[in-house]
Amino acid sequence: MSKGSFNFVELHAEKLVLGVCGGFLLYMVWAFLISAPNTIEYSGRSVAPGELDEAILTAARDLERVVKDAKPAATEESQYTRLVADTLTSGVLAKPQDGGPPIPQTLRPAAPFGPVVEYPGAKDARAVALVKPLPPTAPLARTGRSMVKPVSFNIPPDALPGDTAVEKSWVTVAAYFPIDRQQELMKAAGYAADKQRVYVATVDVQRQELGPDGQWSEWADVTENTARARFDTPAPEVDPVTGSVRNASAIKEALNKVRDYQRELIQPQFHTIAKGDVWSVPPLPGLKFTPLTSGAGVQPPGGGGVAPPPDGPGAGRGGVAPPPDGPGAGRGGVAPPPPPPPPSGPGVGRGGGTGGGGVRPGGGGGLAPPAGGGGGDRAAMRRQATEMLRDADRAFQQKEYDSAANLVEQVLNNEHADSETKSRARRLRDRIIEAQRKAAEAGAAPGSATDGPPPPNVIHKAPDGSPAIWFNDDSVTAGKTYRYRIRVSLWNRYVGLTRLVQDVADARVTTVAGEWSEATEPVMVAPTAHVFVRGPKGSATNVASVEVWKWIEGDWHRETFDASPGETIGGPRKVKSGDTIDFSTGFVVLDVRREMVRPRRAGRDDTGFSFGNEVETTVVTYVDPVDGQVRERNAASFRTDPLRKKLEEVVVES
Repeated sequence: MSKGSFNFVELHAEKLVLGVCGGFLLYMVWAFLISAPNTIEYSGRSVAPGELDEAILTAARDLERVVKDAKPAATEESQYTRLVADTLTSGVLAKPQDGGPPIPQTLRPAAPFGPVVEYPGAKDARAVALVKPLPPTAPLARTGRSMVKPVSFNIPPDALPGDTAVEKSWVTVAAYFPIDRQQELMKAAGYAADKQRVYVATVDVQRQELGPDGQWSEWADVTENTARARFDTPAPEVDPVTGSVRNASAIKEALNKVRDYQRELIQPQFHTIAKGDVWSVPPLPGLKFTPLTSGAGVQPPGGGGVAPPPDGPGAGRGGVAPPPDGPGAGRGGVAPPPPPPPPSGPGVGRGGGTGGGGVRPGGGGGLAPPAGGGGGDRAAMRRQATEMLRDADRAFQQKEYDSAANLVEQVLNNEHADSETKSRARRLRDRIIEAQRKAAEAGAAPGSATDGPPPPNVIHKAPDGSPAIWFNDDSVTAGKTYRYRIRVSLWNRYVGLTRLVQDVADARVTTVAGEWSEATEPVMVAPTAHVFVRGPKGSATNVASVEVWKWIEGDWHRETFDASPGETIGGPRKVKSGDTIDFSTGFVVLDVRREMVRPRRAGRDDTGFSFGNEVETTVVTYVDPVDGQVRERNAASFRTDPLRKKLEEVVVES
């Protein structure tokens, strides 16, 4: 090689190497940075990473456009209306359109022709109109004031609220409900045979209060009382399209409760009496107490107020407890009311200066029962209650439900039974009722599970069989005067059956309210204080010596005070025991004077009073702030007043 040629390669070798390297660098930049070789397949084409979002968005928009523009494929609709019309008009002998077997020219009757056969549980043949419940008979009222241990009246009963006794003034309103006449009206109205049973859902009461001006207030519902059976009554939820009842199971369950707890609903017991007036049903004419079975009796209701003695009549488990001794004893186990003060009409009434102004009480008079009356040995009574509960449980296990129910009732009416024993008795009573309901359902015709035999525990009835109904109002104020009226609400036997009633609205009510009864005679709630005039205070003509009686925690106490016009009667006084008792009455003396009066004494007529010859005596006129009524007492009636004599039987000497 020549010297010049060698020198050219040698001189330009570095440039050639640099050129090759630069070209390789440019290729790498193009291949891996600019041309982006990382691609993916999306919708049939390669897409670079930077183009993927745009490709997805484009595909979504295309899909949306296709969905909006698409139309459903046409389908052939069946003309069901035409098919039904053709089928009904073609007759049963027409040729089958679907290639089925031919129909014979004559059809065999499914059943012989004849009259419609009626049977229990049959459906109603025609629409009926609801029958409004009849009004009860003229009601009677009885009042009292007691120390009670509250019990639960809910359905089913709750746990006992407690064992602490509290003061309660109460009025019980009672009447008869003509159940046979009610069933006759339902039958005449076209009620189906399985819907003619009468079930009382509630016993409602309204009352009026006598004002200071002698006028009665408007009728108002009594809703605040605690001594009444309570349970929720659901309203039917009717489907407007199909007419079916959506809550049919809840309606049926409520009807079962109404049926099983008829006695608790119409003949509720009272709170357990610890001290004070004994609760009993007002003396309805001809009131009968019917034992649940022929072999055993049940004590009259009273929540423990009247307990059978451990020995003597009624001591066994098959007898009915006798009433207290004294006037009115032997009236079917219903204790008679103590003699009430004389009637003198509402407002300001002197009654001829005989005392006892105001309105005649309906009984009770706020008197405690005489000492030593019918209680017996408490320990023996507790043992008896425990044994009876054990026998009741044994009878229940042997499915002798009526006998078990009898024994449970007597345990619940034993005032000396402890709270645990009564709680167990209530639980057993619920089990007995449930067992009786299941037994009735097992033997009932199909479709009439809730129409079992009549409740066996409604036991107080009139001679014609009408059940007694009553309402215990323990929301009254002592000393105020009220009058009451009563009605029943019956379970609607056509609730939810919109196609079986003439008026669709009749099927959308659970209960049907009845007519109101007559009003009771005015009844003054048993007061907590009484005043009797002993005579003048010394030679003063405008100051009287009065005897104050005060009801304190179930006992009556008495003390003597002076009374003069413008002053209140009574006040705190330290008694012989060293305790201080508040004898305040709130009575404001209006006048003290000498006057000719006819003294009141016990009598044998319907009022229980008679009057002697006129004598001059001290008369005290006072106003009772509880009801604003003006009343009078006189000294001539001090020793003969029947109310004071009754008080002397139960007074606790302080």
